[in-house]
Amino acid sequence: MTLYNFEYGEIPVDFIIIQVHGHSRADPGISGIGFVLYSHDRREELFATSLPLRGIKTTKKEEEYVAILEALKFAKIHSFKNVIIESTNQTVVGQLNGTFNCYSRYIYAIFEDVGRIMK
Repeated sequence: MTLYNFEYGEIPVDFIIIQVHGHSRADPGISGIGFVLYSHDRREELFATSLPLRGIKTTKKEEEYVAILEALKFAKIHSFKNVIIESTNQTVVGQLNGTFNCYSRYIYAIFEDVGRIMK
């Protein structure tokens, strides 16, 4: 699985788009994640879910990574090979693209899990 960077409207038909979001009520705080799978042209919602993470206090960045990890696991289980992940968290996107460094040990462990799933 590879992360791609396309301009809006240029996405090939054999791709799916996954929009992810992780949120904490405080930072750190009670948290949850969600993701939505769309067809390449965004005309069809293929799947959507949200998961509360009860009893776990995490940061927004940690939850964004967990959302990406869970979305990629879902895509892999369902044999989607060409995936575009969309996230509003610029730090997480930068870390995944290699333009930002990842210093947190916990986040780096999730970062590595994301890398393993993408292979």
